[in-house]
Amino acid sequence: MLAFAAGGLEAPAPTPIARSPAALESASAEEAGALDGLAFEGRVRARGLIGLFSVRGRLAFDAGALSWTVGASTDTGPYSVREIDGVLEFTAEHVLENDERALWTGRYDGSTVREVTIVWTREDGDFIHDLFLPSRVTLDFRPLDAP
Repeated sequence: MLAFAAGGLEAPAPTPIARSPAALESASAEEAGALDGLAFEGRVRARGLIGLFSVRGRLAFDAGALSWTVGASTDTGPYSVREIDGVLEFTAEHVLENDERALWTGRYDGSTVREVTIVWTREDGDFIHDLFLPSRVTLDFRPLDAP
């Protein structure tokens, strides 16, 4: 299940993984793992009326995978990148339990991630979520250090 759905769990503040700008410049934008070593603390909030609360977690790139961690729950899937005008755009798709899917897209500008969106495509079968959520939920990730 998408960790956001856990409802209000707070992740402990992990030690961030650092990667030098020189190491990023030496990686080809299309190279698998071009963002490996980067991690961002932040919050995810659903768009619209269902976005009353946000969930704090950690977005990390490691070994060619994007991971989203909230508390003890982690969703992981491979990511790909492409460079457009000096900005790395990334995409990752996670297959969650019950064949639900989370599609992540965003941009890395050399210092932080921006415009990070998650589209969670749900499957029926969870009474509470079925009662309150549409079959497709769009969420936004905002780094804690974002202006």
